[in-house]
Amino acid sequence: MKAKTIPIQTDNPRPWLWPLLLLAGVTLPILWLLPVLWSRSVTLGVLVAFVALPGLALVGILASWLYRWPQLLVYEVSGRGLTIQTHREPVQVARSEVRQAKPLEYALRWNPSSRGHLPGYYVGAYTLPEVGPLTAYVAQSRGQGVLLELKSGEKILLSPQNPDEVLKLFR
Repeated sequence: MKAKTIPIQTDNPRPWLWPLLLLAGVTLPILWLLPVLWSRSVTLGVLVAFVALPGLALVGILASWLYRWPQLLVYEVSGRGLTIQTHREPVQVARSEVRQAKPLEYALRWNPSSRGHLPGYYVGAYTLPEVGPLTAYVAQSRGQGVLLELKSGEKILLSPQNPDEVLKLFR
């Protein structure tokens, strides 16, 4: 039996990305038109267009990148263990590798060495004062999560919508 579990998505930036794109899409052409209308200089308008159009393209690329990343984090629970899908290769955690699984209240701080630190997507190495160093695969910077302690000593932090499902798998 396989079941996909989506992490809690409270920090997901999706709701404010489309207004940001709309604002950029309206503002940048207006910036191009203002010099043309004020000074009636087409040359100045063309120069502003060379700045505004690449800026609009960059805003679109950044917004699509931010829009897509939080959706890449998915947990897949099966009888043999857990698969964590990220922007990189999937991470496999077998049931036999886990010594203990427990619920945990956490608050992550920004870490420059993490592999992904965006709103709605926190993947990489972090340190929690009460737990120590761990690898996080969570979709919110703080909240209720599940801590997996492996027999190798490694610790993995997850933020599933249904923590009981993950806790049940490893009990």
